[in-house]
Amino acid sequence: MNKRTISTSRIHSTPTAQAICDALDRYFGAYSCLFSELGVDGIWSLGQSPSRMDYWAIDVYHREPTEPFPQMYAVEIKVTRNDFRAELGKPEKQHWALMRSSRFYFCAPKGLIKQNELPPYAGLLEYDHGVIYERIKAPMREPKPPSWKFVAGLLWLASARSRRYSIKAGESRNRPKSD
Repeated sequence: MNKRTISTSRIHSTPTAQAICDALDRYFGAYSCLFSELGVDGIWSLGQSPSRMDYWAIDVYHREPTEPFPQMYAVEIKVTRNDFRAELGKPEKQHWALMRSSRFYFCAPKGLIKQNELPPYAGLLEYDHGVIYERIKAPMREPKPPSWKFVAGLLWLASARSRRYSIKAGESRNRPKSD
């Protein structure tokens, strides 16, 4: 008679960026508008943005009475050390995220990023088994007022997601294609 042994040890694998996005959705919660892969001008999904933020959230409820409202959070998700190092070499990408947020965070699996590696303007969110923990609070800054292009892009993304509708780059939803 053959007996099978079942291993109870956990297999540790690197979480995906999508798993981290899902955890960020739970972390920021129901009182925020949440966007992933957001273009700095709000229209990344149309393939027209020169740069994008991995994740962006804006509070719609004043959680912290001692802080300005609304709070806007830009989050760069990093799943490997090489990804984190490469990100530090892209100051223009961080510049845009800093302009559009009152707090800037890196989010990575627990232990991937050390505190002394963070730029002074960044906080650290850590992902551990499906949960996000704030390890280092990001300093607050005054974000640049959004352009109408950014606002229009946010509204378009929100309405497209709410009706589960997507448009491929270069297509128009209002005009039929000509032959």
